[in-house]
Parts: sequence; C-alpha cells; structure tokens
Amino acid sequence: TTFGHLYGDEVLLLMANLMRQSFRRNDLLFRYGGEEFVIVLKTETKSNALSILERFRHTVELYNFPQVGQVTISIGVSQINASEMPTMIIERADRALYYAKANGRNQIHCYENLTANGTIFLQYDQPSDDIELF
Repeated sequence: TTFGHLYGDEVLLLMANLMRQSFRRNDLLFRYGGEEFVIVLKTETKSNALSILERFRHTVELYNFPQVGQVTISIGVSQINASEMPTMIIERADRALYYAKANGRNQIHCYENLTANGTIFLQYDQPSDDIELF
C-alpha cells in the first residue's frame, strides 16, 4: 500500500525517533537516502549486534504509526574492517538487505553469514572502468 509523500515523511520522522530511543548514544545513526538508514554499532560480538538489531526490528513491527498502522523493516548487516573503504562495507550490507527483502521482508540478514553458508556468493573487488560518485 502506498500512502504518499506526506505520510512517508511522517513515517521517516517517527522512525528516526524510534532509532534514537532504541540505540545507545555512542551508536552512529545516519539516513542514507530515501528510506534507508545506516547504523554503526560497536559491539563485542556479531551475535550481540544481531540481537540489538532484532530488538529494534521487533520494536518497529509493534509500533502503530498514525494514519499508516503497522510498518516492517528489513535489515542488512556487515562487519566492519577498519582497513576497508566505507563504500565496500555498505555494499555488503546492501546485498544482505536486498536478500532480506527478496526473501520475505521483515527480517535481518548478515552478509558474512550468507556468504559462509553459500546463500550468496562473495563479491570480489574487480578493477573496472566504472566511476562511483557519492
């Protein structure tokens, strides 16, 4: 169902408020564009990060958005390696996100788990003539 820009903007504002309430002060929260957000968590383990994100997914699922009702989110996760360019990290999380959307939505998938079990294949850096602008 599509509700239009006005309702979409309201949902984005309420989502930002839910994010501020759900995550810690030292977690980094960014709107990445459109309806996508980037959350940078500092956790000891991947399972801890997935647990935090699952709680947030569930919080959103239970929230009653005015005029719209229930909204669900799909989340793609990737581990951060400090030596990598941020675009590579986001690209991996994006692949996990699209997998979550294509396989039922309202779920969380981790890129590293998906590649480890062969669900999706590693995408290696290959030189190309393409230029990406951000």
